[in-house]
Amino acid sequence: MKYMLEPVDEFSVLNHPLQQYMLKTHIVAASVMLFGLGMLTTVHILPYIRAGMRKGRRTGIISYYISFAMVLSGYLVQCFSSEPLLWLTKAIHIATSLVFCLAFTWHQGIVRVENRLTLGFVLATIALVTFALVQ
Repeated sequence: MKYMLEPVDEFSVLNHPLQQYMLKTHIVAASVMLFGLGMLTTVHILPYIRAGMRKGRRTGIISYYISFAMVLSGYLVQCFSSEPLLWLTKAIHIATSLVFCLAFTWHQGIVRVENRLTLGFVLATIALVTFALVQ
């Protein structure tokens, strides 16, 4: 919305009437996702690593580590005011979000979606990236 649409009014700071709500939704959903990743670490990731599970390990580890760059770049986007740094941070955030979505979805395809909660997490992740792209 922010970069791909033209403002209706030449004096408007918004390109779409829902732009401010999409940004706020993205921030709240990202916080919920970060909490979910923390829970997933203690309930799923650490026990499976300790048990020596091999199925889905590569995609799971990729998803886990890329999430650090995704979260860090998401916070840094809010900190920088320099245009080159801001552009670079946004590009890193979008790229790592896409890689996270692909790796996590691939991980779910490998280990098979066993319940609707996991499928919901995958869909929520894809929705977060979509929100990031339209802002």
